[in-house]
Amino acid sequence: MVELAELRTIQDLRVIIGTNSYPCQGVFVEVNERFRAIREFKGWTRAELAQLSGLPQDSWRNMEQGKVRANEDHFQAIGKLCPEFVFWLVTGMTDAKNGQISPALLEEATKPDTQAKRA
Repeated sequence: MVELAELRTIQDLRVIIGTNSYPCQGVFVEVNERFRAIREFKGWTRAELAQLSGLPQDSWRNMEQGKVRANEDHFQAIGKLCPEFVFWLVTGMTDAKNGQISPALLEEATKPDTQAKRA
């Protein structure tokens, strides 16, 4: 398993995942879907996120479902809990060189090498 601190450049990440592409860049996902992706990646229920963040569970549910827009409180809460995802959360882009990744990028980078298992 690769530790986030070991990822110094996008090239390091490409070597780990075996591609020359830029994963997650150019994939446009709505902000509310990015919030949900972070929560699900962390394995948190909305109730757990509410407890961790101090924001009401209804606030998270309504925002994730697109009933209300994410506000400063949502961004600040995720920023404190998951600082490595803030840039992606706000822009939809990653910057692995500076430690700003997405849940999908981290998941891909930390997967066991499936080709090594085949050998």
